[in-house]
Amino acid sequence: MNMLPRREDRITRVGLPGALVSLVLLLFTRPHTARAITIVWDTSSYPYPGIQVRQGHSVTPSRNFYAAFISLCSDYVHVTATAPPSARQTAGAWGSGQGVQLAVNGDFFEYVTPPTVYGDAVGGGVHWPAWQTGVGAPSWKWYYQRWGWIAVGPGWVEFSHTKHVKDNAAAFQAAGYSVSQGWYPTTFTTDIPAGTLALVSGFSELVSEGMVIGCPDPTGGCFPDRGDMDEWHLRTAMGITEDRSTLIFVVMTSSTSGEELAEIMFEVGAWQAFNVDGGGSSTLWLASSGYLHPTGAVRPVANHWGVFAGAASGQPQAPGSCHVLGGCFATPVAGAESEDFKDLPPGWVGHAEASVLLSEGITSGCAQAPVMMFCPRCPIQRGELAVFLARAAGLDTSAPPATPTFNDVPTTHPQYAYIEAIAAAGITSGCGSGSFCPEGTVTRAHAAAFMQRAAGWPLISPATPTFGDVPTSHTFYSEIETIADMCVTSGCGNGDYCPDNLVTRAMAAVFIVRTFDLQDGNPCFDPCQPEAEICDGLDNNCDGQIDEDLTTQSCEHTNAWGTCHGQETCSGPAGWTGCTAAEPAEEICGDGLDNNCDNWIDEGCPGIDAGLVSDGAATTDASTTDASPSGDASGDASGSPGLVHGGCACGAAAPPGLPLSLLVWLGLALWLSCRRRSDCGASEHDGQAKP
Repeated sequence: MNMLPRREDRITRVGLPGALVSLVLLLFTRPHTARAITIVWDTSSYPYPGIQVRQGHSVTPSRNFYAAFISLCSDYVHVTATAPPSARQTAGAWGSGQGVQLAVNGDFFEYVTPPTVYGDAVGGGVHWPAWQTGVGAPSWKWYYQRWGWIAVGPGWVEFSHTKHVKDNAAAFQAAGYSVSQGWYPTTFTTDIPAGTLALVSGFSELVSEGMVIGCPDPTGGCFPDRGDMDEWHLRTAMGITEDRSTLIFVVMTSSTSGEELAEIMFEVGAWQAFNVDGGGSSTLWLASSGYLHPTGAVRPVANHWGVFAGAASGQPQAPGSCHVLGGCFATPVAGAESEDFKDLPPGWVGHAEASVLLSEGITSGCAQAPVMMFCPRCPIQRGELAVFLARAAGLDTSAPPATPTFNDVPTTHPQYAYIEAIAAAGITSGCGSGSFCPEGTVTRAHAAAFMQRAAGWPLISPATPTFGDVPTSHTFYSEIETIADMCVTSGCGNGDYCPDNLVTRAMAAVFIVRTFDLQDGNPCFDPCQPEAEICDGLDNNCDGQIDEDLTTQSCEHTNAWGTCHGQETCSGPAGWTGCTAAEPAEEICGDGLDNNCDNWIDEGCPGIDAGLVSDGAATTDASTTDASPSGDASGDASGSPGLVHGGCACGAAAPPGLPLSLLVWLGLALWLSCRRRSDCGASEHDGQAKP
């Protein structure tokens, strides 16, 4: 934050009509992935497990900075932020008091007591009161509802676009940006995700879902929510990678513009990034080495990000906010934009089965607004599975008992009716000690028992195990063997079943669909697997008809003399029978037949002109001068064979009394004339010459 009496006096207010804002946005923002700025790393260190700190500088222009990369999925890494404070603190003082290994300054703030930040804030799991944030700021404040934020929770990372981006989402999208992820991506709201542990706000937005918010001119006014973004100052920025597994902080040690900071954030790997407080507030502190910047006096600020890292942090070994796409926190996943569930793209386990459960009314997913999500990689809870089972089995849940069966599922529990229904049906007897454990997880072994009981299949216990990791002595051996025999599972790979692995919501969808035969394709329930119909007396394509549209087809007989063609008939179970093709034989001179089926008659016979077969029959020339009214040749077949095209006689016997040479020329002329006549049809064999 710059040392000025009133920040409000230095911010350009924007009062443009919506259409003009969109036009300005299209003219001046430029989504791009190829940078003019090049990053050179000067030093790199790992002061703590899961934390990398790098010192670098940009080239053209030259700007110096420090960058901290926080691996959110590393053991012992937990992220926190400042709880509602009574006074401002330096990053080092706050970090030392919290016991964190890294601290960096947070949001812009007003010089009042207690501190008030410009955006929203959560620290240590405590939501700051509205009056101490921009949430409760009066509407005349220049920063009113302009912020975006990054937040972490147990097993998730989320962000919210700035109000400027949300208000102009259509224009951003028209300019080539994707505004589809984040907390209500196109609607401004002061709501935040349930269970938020830490949240820090900032603006302007620098990188939006993988695209830089840039300007043709660094002073071109492309950040309307903060007029001072066009000026050169020390700045701090926060960002996350696309998979949300890495949190990035950049603290500039050279003055830079907002445009340059956006470029730098993209180059260091940020997929989503925001500008936060800068100037003398820009500080990056490590417990092991103190401040990396600045080297002089540090400024107390309103809030901070803090990172616990390493076993010495005293935090649990399991990382606190390792975000899994498709996990328990509903996050859109690329490739699923047109799917029923926006976090379950084609190719993921359970994609088709989840859609079946939706169409059958068994589930509407783990979230319905602003879009439907399924949370496919989130372990399913026992209560959730009870809902799936009761609905898939068609159990009556309209009149649950007045007295609960389980001591941890009271009548007010949202899944009470479903849990009671599967208990009454003998599908479950609980988790022990009179409890059901509705929030408990489900192993693959437990799932086998649930499915076998819900389907009512008799248990089997083969002498030889199907899976290498489920011996005959396993508690759920029979249940696992039964569902394998009923084609519900083929294991987890490599000949194993993985009985102790947790069942995800996607796996549960597969189990339910196969157990209750909700989708064609399970050979144990649907022996008819649709294939192309063939002549065999069976319904190959599963449409209820046998050998439909299969009456006759071409056939042939082939031997050393050639190939003869004919037709054969579909005779059901007997297949194709009765081929009418002749057996090829040596050509017999003078019999008027195409013995070797090469479409020529008497070819190669001495003293006999060969003739071409038309319509499958041998034809000869006319031996008389009479002709039928239709022009077809008539008479006996005692003369030389003739060539027939579409019923036009193209050969003739010699009229008496004419010289032989004249007759030869006359015959040739007649033949050529017939070849040119429009009523002479094309040859059955496309005019191919005699071989």
